[in-house]
Amino acid sequence: MRSSKLWSCIAISVLILLGPGRARAQEEEDADPVEQGNALADEGNFLAAIQQFNRAIEQDSTDSVAYYNRGRAYHAIGENASAIEDYTNAIRLNPADPDAYNSRGIAYRDEGKPDLAILDYDRTLALDSSRDDACNNRGLAHEDKGEHALAMQDYNRALDLNPSFALAFSNRGLVHQAMDEPGLAIMDYDEAIRLDPSMIPTFFFRAEAHALIGLDSAAVDDYEHIIANAPAADSLYVGEAKRQIELLKAK
Repeated sequence: MRSSKLWSCIAISVLILLGPGRARAQEEEDADPVEQGNALADEGNFLAAIQQFNRAIEQDSTDSVAYYNRGRAYHAIGENASAIEDYTNAIRLNPADPDAYNSRGIAYRDEGKPDLAILDYDRTLALDSSRDDACNNRGLAHEDKGEHALAMQDYNRALDLNPSFALAFSNRGLVHQAMDEPGLAIMDYDEAIRLDPSMIPTFFFRAEAHALIGLDSAAVDDYEHIIANAPAADSLYVGEAKRQIELLKAK
């Protein structure tokens, strides 16, 4: 059974005796379809990766890793129902795999099923209590249900396990903000940004918290940072930051 479940770049040896075209064809014919699928997924070619994982499952229907990786590829293209089915098969074949439970929990949450997500995160942590990511993910699911105290417990646990977990600081800040504690929220956002200055959404959350306590100049600074530095993936924040600056300056 293959042990690698994370996408990884696969180095394929060059077959010197064959010409370039035949060497590629020979390598592709002989390559492990799971490893080929991983390499394609690394490149963002998820549909082609799924085809390779299909091949792997056709060759060995008991390969839990192939089901798991195909589930990740389906999830990457937004096909959560197919991802959940694959993660479930991976769990059936390997019930002691915390990754499969954690990933299925993420897909359930994306499907708007936080209760099922929480059950899977519980199972993840029962199998591996050191999983700071599962604590963070379970906190998000509790937030979806409005369970701020439980979410706070999970983020605290995530940070106990990993004091450099920037996302957990940012998420805990959101809970503080939801609980009308903007000062504590700002402290968490400050730490998240110190650990990872690329977190554009956290600058936006901090700007909101600054505005809540009347620190309009600090809020404008955060919004201007977003406008100047947001990558294309965070472009939605740019328009809203411009709008918020106009509102603050009109006060």
